[in-house]
Amino acid sequence: MAIDRDAHFIHIPNYIHLNPLDLKFPEWRERKINNYKKVFEYLESYRWSSHLDYLGKNNFPSVTNRKLLLDYFGGENKYRKSILEWLKEIDLDESEIKNYLLE
Repeated sequence: MAIDRDAHFIHIPNYIHLNPLDLKFPEWRERKINNYKKVFEYLESYRWSSHLDYLGKNNFPSVTNRKLLLDYFGGENKYRKSILEWLKEIDLDESEIKNYLLE
């Protein structure tokens, strides 16, 4: 399938780089995370992903071509921030969500 919209493109790294969460935090697929920082720490320790290379840690640098994606996000730090924000968004607990619901 061709990716023809930016909105689709920006979700590709999430899809690819968050797949290892299935091993330890399968509930992430249901958008249920209890501690996004713990989840991100797991991703930072998972060696079998190019995610580390996008964070600036040389894991498989000779195998990956990161320029396009890092240019899009504005560098390694902004890529990190994007992933953290996405995880944080799905870490909202029910009490926080209730603050945004209309009665």
